[in-house]
Amino acid sequence: MKRIFLLLFSAAIYSATYSQNTPDSFANRINYIFQYVDKNQISTGLLSDYGIDFLNLNNYTGQQLHDSNYVGNNEWISIYASVYSSQVRLVNSLPPPDSVASKFNNYNLPSETTGLAILYYDYNSCRDDALSAGLVSIENDQIFDVPNRTQSPLKTCRHGKN
Repeated sequence: MKRIFLLLFSAAIYSATYSQNTPDSFANRINYIFQYVDKNQISTGLLSDYGIDFLNLNNYTGQQLHDSNYVGNNEWISIYASVYSSQVRLVNSLPPPDSVASKFNNYNLPSETTGLAILYYDYNSCRDDALSAGLVSIENDQIFDVPNRTQSPLKTCRHGKN
């Protein structure tokens, strides 16, 4: 399923690059792709396949610490921006990344004690086998829910861990 989404994502990038190179054209393309997906099925309100991974969120689970998942200010904001871009259905939307970055930087002055910022979130992502299992269909670059399916095409992940 991820290959299908990568294909659709590539089509969205191609469309955004060669038509109008604006954030609105990317958002329009992603909204077009997911137009017929029932957003109420996205229990967390966040769908990773809908957003942009500024960093690989699976690398930042907190389960294993190593050099490649060090989180400084820039990485924290990038992770937050990834989560922010994945919003599909939230009662209270997240504040924009630039607003959070501004507040984050105001409290993290070099002359003062460094604070600790934590992101803890759950999100949904599409199952790798959603298409082959017949849980969704794809027509004209759009994803459709399959009626009367017995399983969800989504899985719930906790702060980057699948």
